[in-house]
Amino acid sequence: GPFRATLKIEYVWKIPQSLSENRQSRSREYIEYPITSFVSLYPHIRRIDIRTEVENRAKDHRLRVGFAANIKASHSFAEMPFDVVKRNVGLSEENMLPEKQIALKKGEEVKVATYPQGTFVSISEGEKGLTLINQGLPEYEVLPDGKGSTVFITLLRCVGWLSREDLLARSGSAGPSLPTPDAQCLGRHTFHYGLVPHRGNWGEAKSYLQACEFRLPLIVQEMDSH
Repeated sequence: GPFRATLKIEYVWKIPQSLSENRQSRSREYIEYPITSFVSLYPHIRRIDIRTEVENRAKDHRLRVGFAANIKASHSFAEMPFDVVKRNVGLSEENMLPEKQIALKKGEEVKVATYPQGTFVSISEGEKGLTLINQGLPEYEVLPDGKGSTVFITLLRCVGWLSREDLLARSGSAGPSLPTPDAQCLGRHTFHYGLVPHRGNWGEAKSYLQACEFRLPLIVQEMDSH
């Protein structure tokens, strides 16, 4: 119609059903993982709106969406309570090694480049920038990809335990070893997020206003005369 154009993208992944019994690899049994995304544009609005629907049939995995941007950013800027936090992009080569090659010392954790966010995360390299906004998706990561940077946001993080003693990212558990079957997030899920390409940095682009407009859309209600 005249107020919105939407592209529907449907595809089906085949992924391992869960972890293997020894928890050191993925299971050999594969399942279908249907994903449908609706990408919408509105006239006079700089934002690209995306709605993704997932039928999660797999356990023990993280589902992320990544956007490769031709922006060589050294820092990310994420909204947090009372502030917008500046963080380094990526990690040192030492911490980018496969987890099995990292010698964990007692009480030491593997450094990761995933961080919390509120309504948006933004990157820029001066003249151009990219902001990702979301509704209730509080985890992101920005990694260099050779040509620029890729911004990831987590859609699902599916786990079967509150904590365990055999975690690869740290020595010892991070809490009680209690099973959490509902945290596998099986079933249907819908996610809302958006892209805002812009000039300058997040402040110049007023990314916080874009995020507020996305999270708190205008509600129209027909009323009787009164």
